[in-house]
Amino acid sequence: MIARPLMILITAAFTAMGARLPSRSGDYTLEYRAATPTEKGAVIVAGIDPENLKQLTEAEWAESRWAEVLCVTVPRAKGGKPLPIAGTYRVQGNTVRFTPRFPIEPGIDHLAEFHPPRLPTAIEAPTEHIDFQVPEPPKPRPASVIRMEPGGDVLPENLLKVYIHFSAPMSRGEVYDRVRLVDASGRTVEGAFLEIGEELWDSTGTRIMLLFDPGRIKRGLRPREEEGPILERGKLYTIKIDARWPDAAGQPMPSDFAKSFRAGPEDLDQPDPRSWKVGAPSASTRDPLRITFGDPLDRAMLDRALVLRDPSGKLVAGTATVAAESTAWTFSPAEPWAVGGYTLEVDPALEDLAGNSVARRF
Repeated sequence: MIARPLMILITAAFTAMGARLPSRSGDYTLEYRAATPTEKGAVIVAGIDPENLKQLTEAEWAESRWAEVLCVTVPRAKGGKPLPIAGTYRVQGNTVRFTPRFPIEPGIDHLAEFHPPRLPTAIEAPTEHIDFQVPEPPKPRPASVIRMEPGGDVLPENLLKVYIHFSAPMSRGEVYDRVRLVDASGRTVEGAFLEIGEELWDSTGTRIMLLFDPGRIKRGLRPREEEGPILERGKLYTIKIDARWPDAAGQPMPSDFAKSFRAGPEDLDQPDPRSWKVGAPSASTRDPLRITFGDPLDRAMLDRALVLRDPSGKLVAGTATVAAESTAWTFSPAEPWAVGGYTLEVDPALEDLAGNSVARRF
């Protein structure tokens, strides 16, 4: 710890007496190397002589001392003094590498400066500097509506809910301004959807559930008596989604979306698993098991409402798929079927399109 300050004082003394420092010019390279999957982005100086590299390797400098040799800054607002960015320094091979503590912010001008006279053994050479900028990442494609469920052309007049699926996460707080139900004349059906404070998104932000106002679906309730039903049997309706609804990146959708359907008879029957048709596979094969419901069921609930157990009561590993209209469920096992009886467990909360569950009518 004593030798280093003594060296600095001696160097200063020789400089004051007019002695020339070792001189190099044009042999250094200074560059910013962008981040890769295996390494962070870094500013790198090459061409430093072996003696200085050795001393830098052995040095126990604070970050502020390193910054006198190699400094990376960003401009301050309103033209103030540039602001140094924090990071770590190390000698790697025959280079000095500065790695920012935080990723370089895209689209911001940065200045890197290397000062050879401030090396442990000072070198008379001009300051090297580069201006660099990390480019803005390409914007993702704007989200669009992939599909709406249920997808049939005829839906029960007591339809309770619809699911809208998007290709990418959407912004929150927009659904009731961007989605509307219109009749055959193009008139908006006011108050069709139940507006609740917390929108019903899935964990990915790519699927939202919209509820029709239950008070206008169930007979005998005041909203239905005063405002009338939302859907009337035999009439044509369209659910329209405004393209100006921004996705999570703030981009509007490429186009509007519309789903038309005709209101059919009320669905007042509970789903009855005992009436489902079972297409049983053969033992020792991996042929799929197919369960046909007859009437469409809630597509989102089907992903978690059915569980298959083997003859010993263990869960069967495999892949389940749901038919396009949510009228059938298919299960392909990971291993061949064993001989014996399998059990399909059905969550009593499983609902149809009108909100009737296995356990109760809506």
